[in-house]
Amino acid sequence: MKTRVPGLLILLALSLSAFAIAPDDVATADIRKLVDVKSIRGAKGAKRVVVPGYRVIFTTRSKVVANAEDWLGGVGGGRSSGAKASMEVVLGNVQFADLQAIADAAYADFLDELKAGGIDVVPLETIKSSAAFQKMKMTGSTAEQPYTKRSRDKKTDYIVVSPSAIPLWFSNFDGDISDQGMSQTNIRAVMTMARELDALALFPIMHVDFATLGGSGGKFARRASVTAKAAIYANPAYTLFYIANEKGGAFARMTDGIGVEGDPGDFVTADHASNAAFIDSMQKIGIDFGPVKSKKNMVLQTNRDNFRSLALDALGGTNEAFRRGLQEAQK
Repeated sequence: MKTRVPGLLILLALSLSAFAIAPDDVATADIRKLVDVKSIRGAKGAKRVVVPGYRVIFTTRSKVVANAEDWLGGVGGGRSSGAKASMEVVLGNVQFADLQAIADAAYADFLDELKAGGIDVVPLETIKSSAAFQKMKMTGSTAEQPYTKRSRDKKTDYIVVSPSAIPLWFSNFDGDISDQGMSQTNIRAVMTMARELDALALFPIMHVDFATLGGSGGKFARRASVTAKAAIYANPAYTLFYIANEKGGAFARMTDGIGVEGDPGDFVTADHASNAAFIDSMQKIGIDFGPVKSKKNMVLQTNRDNFRSLALDALGGTNEAFRRGLQEAQK
């Protein structure tokens, strides 16, 4: 079904174009083409692992802009002679408890995946009692004040959630999403922990997205349009598998997103959404968008049960991919 809004083309059907693989296909995929295994060759020969962190990034808002500069038709060319279209999509009808439950279940699945693969996992109690873990700098995030971030180009908002059992922390490896800047305090602590516990440290970061955005236009176009497609998937842009030992750290990238077909909810224009309830729910998880009234803003009125199920399927597939990548690197 398509809904036309002046200047916009909103595609409400679920799209699988954001990813190239479904969770059920991970087991038979060529793991070296799905995970950049060569980047984590430091895992070779590792006998057991510690998991001091498992971070899940949830996209809560994204913006796309398209420009039609019409260089052939406009006097002198340039943006002033063409059209422009923009749109924001926002995740609606979610609470922090929903995101926390997803992070908790995905973390438990990751540990089960490692153990089922015959990998020896150091108990979390041992990790948290280690001298190295005690020296780590945590974000101090809570359910009442979760950790949020806006991208450098101000087009995307995120909330980052750690499992209930592990305080949220970042290292300088985590780039723009991190609160550490160039500080090496935490990465050094993880390297020390690996030596202290005689184990390879794993601390993945996962990125769950709820929509794919696209735009058309360019120097020679007269029209500009933007599209939004509902899709719950593990976004490869910020899904990274970090490892560390006493010699240093490294990470493997995903080459494709992982997601599943399903109905996460309905996209509606913001002026048709329940704005008061929507804004209140987002403020409770640390995102303040102000009034959401423009027809250019699309709200995913999330079916919370479906969102949780789809997110966990995508994360479960990613957990399996990382486990397979680790085992390949251990050889």
